[in-house]
Amino acid sequence: MLALKHVRHKNIVHIHDMFIGKTTDNDVSLNYVMQYYKNGDLEKYWKAKNRKKSKFSEAKIVDYLLQISSALT
Repeated sequence: MLALKHVRHKNIVHIHDMFIGKTTDNDVSLNYVMQYYKNGDLEKYWKAKNRKKSKFSEAKIVDYLLQISSALT
């Protein structure tokens, strides 16, 4: 997990720090301090589109797939 702190790519949210904590049930949790994006992430955008019964254009899907694939290479 420590390797994630050193990943630098324009299409990947930067992880500034991480730490182990405890939940209210005394379970162990791994916490990330991540870069902030005021517009949220792709999941938030996707859910908002679904709530509005709106669809992504084919061009937008291709754009997202290109961004995701470039981050994975």
